[in-house]
Amino acid sequence: MIINELLRKWFNLEAPHCNSCEILESQLTLANNERERLLSTMLEFTKPSVEERVNVKEIVPIQTRAMPWRVRQQMLEENDRAKAAAMRRNAEYNDTVPTTVTAEQIDKVEKQVGI
Repeated sequence: MIINELLRKWFNLEAPHCNSCEILESQLTLANNERERLLSTMLEFTKPSVEERVNVKEIVPIQTRAMPWRVRQQMLEENDRAKAAAMRRNAEYNDTVPTTVTAEQIDKVEKQVGI
């Protein structure tokens, strides 16, 4: 074998190719091309896209939702006062509106309308 390789080198002879060797070489070429395409696709995903410039003045810090108990207590008391005032107005309105209509009232309205 070594002598064959030595003679091929000296006389620039081509090595004999078998059919299976050619198939293996073509498969190796295909595998290398596919690996290269996969690698380039993966590298495209890692490349940073066009960065949008963020205006630093527009950035607002995140506010915490926690508030002191005294502030919350004042808000609750204010809401309760508003509800109580609305209930009082509603009660006053209900006192002025009659709940039952009498026959006398119906006759009075009919006379005014002209029926």
